Amino acid sequence: MDIQKEREAFEAWFESRYDAHFMQFALDLGFYVDKHTQTCWEAWQAAKAQAVPKWISVKNAMPKAGSQVLTYDDYGFVSVENIDGCEDPNNVYFSHWLPLPPVEQEPAND
Repeated sequence: MDIQKEREAFEAWFESRYDAHFMQFALDLGFYVDKHTQTCWEAWQAAKAQAVPKWISVKNAMPKAGSQVLTYDDYGFVSVENIDGCEDPNNVYFSHWLPLPPVEQEPAND
């Protein structure tokens, strides 16, 4: 989403949440004039950055041995892989990867 659309989504949420109309954005300065609005905008951006994982190139880092990752190759094929410890990016078929969260075990009903 481009920054203008992101800002519009934030402002719609902010206005509905706070019933506020003081969201003046100073284009020349690059921030909201009202400090509360600016703080909420920064929190919105931080939360969004955490919510949207970024693919990691094998040129920058390889997944750790024993991990389970989501991979994709240059042809757009996506799969889940158990990594066996390959450290050479030239010896893997995938070009990018994402760590998967650990699977939580359900407590046993004894």
